[in-house]
Amino acid sequence: MAEVELECAVYGEGTVFPVKIVLDAKVSALQKKIFEKKRYSERYKFAASELTLYLARKEGETKWLKHDRNTESFLHGDIDTGYDKMLSSWKLGEDYFGSSFTPGDKEIHVLVALPPDKFDVKRQRVEHSTSLAELWEHSELQLAVLPAPHQLEELLQKPLPFKLTLRDSVAAKDTPGLTAEVALATLEEHIRVE
Repeated sequence: MAEVELECAVYGEGTVFPVKIVLDAKVSALQKKIFEKKRYSERYKFAASELTLYLARKEGETKWLKHDRNTESFLHGDIDTGYDKMLSSWKLGEDYFGSSFTPGDKEIHVLVALPPDKFDVKRQRVEHSTSLAELWEHSELQLAVLPAPHQLEELLQKPLPFKLTLRDSVAAKDTPGLTAEVALATLEEHIRVE
């Protein structure tokens, strides 16, 4: 059976994205594809099976939820109970979309809800240890030698090209972000500048 491209939208995030899948697949396979595409395992601690999927077409209606300028605010609102929850053991084509399903333009086919207790990112984050050498590989800077301290400070004020997890003592709650002074002090703890 040929693949179709389903447009999926995530409650709470406001994101809309495509997922390719065959229609004879089970809903559980779609949960797994969404979980992998959104890389939730890198940000949260829950299984793909904990995603709740809803058919983005109300019972008795033939029109899909439209992807328009109101979509983001809709997705940041409460979960609309007018949409049917999809059961993990059911087949996509046979039970939900029909064998002759053809996706249209500007429509959403599946609504995704994260497990309700997983929205607190600080509490659920997954820690990854990355060496300074690995971080440097992702840097756009091409430096052969360590620059002078004032030049280093200037470079540190630029946005990082990657996400950096810091100890709570460095980045406390309700702070605007990491300042150059804190970054410089943190680096000085680990690197001796001569």
